[in-house]
Amino acid sequence: MAKKISSDELKESFEHSFNDILAILKAIGNHKRLKILITLLSDDYEPQSFHNLMDETQLQKTALSNHLTILFNNKLIEKPEHGKYKITSDCVKVIKSIEGAYYQSYGRKLKQLEVSQRRKLSDTFLESFFEKKI
Repeated sequence: MAKKISSDELKESFEHSFNDILAILKAIGNHKRLKILITLLSDDYEPQSFHNLMDETQLQKTALSNHLTILFNNKLIEKPEHGKYKITSDCVKVIKSIEGAYYQSYGRKLKQLEVSQRRKLSDTFLESFFEKKI
């Protein structure tokens, strides 16, 4: 079980690592780079070729290269061999943390409730509509 961290410890940790954390958030915060990282999550984190990443992300060669450089410089991906890219284990942890926080968030649960309520309303409308037709 993870050690409980106080708000003061959390604040101090963030202040100490502010620039590093900001660089990672900026790198992940771009939708094209996030798409690259999501692509690299597939196939048990096996390395993906540059061409496969181009196909999956629909990015041009230069744009993809620029995004990969940013991800590489922030230690979010690595190049195990020429022309192949792999997500780092640290990046997988960051993405899992983000996904876990989102999954448990109040906003997500509220969104699910709204979708469920809309679906029930639609079902009720359709049922009454078809009952009147019969």
